[in-house]
Amino acid sequence: MNKSPTFLQSLRNFLIIFSSFFIALILNLLPLPEWALSLRPEWVFLVLTYWLLMVPERIGLGIAVIVGIVMDVATGSILGVHSFGMVLLGYGILKVQHVVRLYSLWQQSVFIFFLGLAYQFILFWAYTMTGVTPDTLLYWLPSLFSALIWPWILSVLVSCQLKYTTYTP
Repeated sequence: MNKSPTFLQSLRNFLIIFSSFFIALILNLLPLPEWALSLRPEWVFLVLTYWLLMVPERIGLGIAVIVGIVMDVATGSILGVHSFGMVLLGYGILKVQHVVRLYSLWQQSVFIFFLGLAYQFILFWAYTMTGVTPDTLLYWLPSLFSALIWPWILSVLVSCQLKYTTYTP
């Protein structure tokens, strides 16, 4: 029996992954009041982390590069900064994804917290190399909020994946 997905199944799988990245990018770009900017989670990085953990054979470092460049262009940051951070951490995620998938939800949230800190540190390092530094310690808060919403992201994307995609290894 042939288990390869049909063209329509592959298209549907692509569309659910693409739309999740698109929604995350929109959430990342939504205008917020000045006081709430530090409370915004790293939406695109969370979605990339989910797909790298769940279907690493479909989402790889090439997608991390593309998503990072799109983030750079959309946010007006230095070209390659987000891409560099996403590729470095994406590589780490791919190396430990078999173990992280077995973690409990709170352990995954702690993993996401430290992953978010590492991502923000890479961005911080790149920005300080160009002379741009954040003003306050509030710069590091998105890691905390990313970890806090990870259970919600996980449940939404798992339900979308189960409802709309067909997975055949």
